[in-house]
Amino acid sequence: MTSDDDLGIYYKCFRGANAHFALTEPHSFTVNDAAGRDWICYPVPKEVVQNLDLLSDLVDVERADKMSEAETDVRLVFCRDKAELAAKLADESQQSDDDED
Repeated sequence: MTSDDDLGIYYKCFRGANAHFALTEPHSFTVNDAAGRDWICYPVPKEVVQNLDLLSDLVDVERADKMSEAETDVRLVFCRDKAELAAKLADESQQSDDDED
């Protein structure tokens, strides 16, 4: 018997001034979302997500953002494949843009 968790992958995705931090991760790749923006993403094992270990590198990104006076958008997305990932990144970004208005 399979659960919904068996049908997808978690991806951690970065966009903005310090997105290059994601390039140091194994299996990182670029995704162009449905809104035409570039993200750098990499797969995250489910056990890392469950243990919240995924927060560890956010301190470095936040520090770099402060030094460069820029912002980096970081998202954790659960989806079946890279095509769905691009769509979800655009949807989530659109929602957060609407929230800021």
